[in-house]
Amino acid sequence: MVNIAGVQSYDLVGTPGNTVLLFDVGSLATITSVSWNFTFTAYDPSWLTDFEVHFGSTAENLVVFTPSDTWDAGTESHSGSASLVDLGLSFDMGADGILRIEFAEASKTSTPASPTANGTRAR
Repeated sequence: MVNIAGVQSYDLVGTPGNTVLLFDVGSLATITSVSWNFTFTAYDPSWLTDFEVHFGSTAENLVVFTPSDTWDAGTESHSGSASLVDLGLSFDMGADGILRIEFAEASKTSTPASPTANGTRAR
């Protein structure tokens, strides 16, 4: 379980200020599924569909998850699960065993000094 309460995304992946979380899941572990249950807010001029969760090893982002298809600012809750094996997206961790999760935006906005999305509840 990863708590995303208070995470923020400012801009494109790799932008300073985006929340990055690191978890030791074990050397050479295989990530085969993901489940989610969270609420997040996108602030104008961002849209909910801009909010992305990138995850993978410390060497590379391997999966990009976009929970919403709403082309507007606002607040939404989402829950579900997916087999990364069925989607052809399962991956092996590196020798360091660190899972890296970054919260980012799909497109560049004009106000990178303030967060454009904020996670408020997660599991």
